[in-house]
Amino acid sequence: MLTQATLKTLLLTLPLGITEPPAVEAWSEAFTKYFEDAVSTPGSLAVIVAALRTPTTGPKDAMKTALTGQLKTTGPSALQAGILAFWSVINLAPALFFTGAILPSIPPVGLATLGATLAVTGTANTVQALDKDTAVGNIAADIHAAQAGGTFTLPGPTVETIT
Repeated sequence: MLTQATLKTLLLTLPLGITEPPAVEAWSEAFTKYFEDAVSTPGSLAVIVAALRTPTTGPKDAMKTALTGQLKTTGPSALQAGILAFWSVINLAPALFFTGAILPSIPPVGLATLGATLAVTGTANTVQALDKDTAVGNIAADIHAAQAGGTFTLPGPTVETIT
């Protein structure tokens, strides 16, 4: 199950003040590790972890591509684009990521406003001069909340929510 605490812990390990290529890799790796805990409800199907890292065509590489050239300049909107790219790969072929899934998956609706939400949070974190732990916790809360509601369908049909 995806948890805000796991995401916060992963984000706290991200190095600060690095150039864009390693930052892109670090953010993509952190989000992929977070998503490795995804399961569906009510069926409790776990995500197929290896598929998340399929070279060139997997969600992690899609996120990296979306972040490249954008992360340092557009920050929050780049993160939104990267996470949308990650989900778009799952949407195209959900059976590669959840055994037995049919039909395209539906990404969470919260992704549509994630960039704006992160921008507001980033500004608030700065204005309030929050410590790193609190500021990263706020960012993790935004990203985690935006993951709520993604689904895929199993034969039956049974709709499974990705949690």
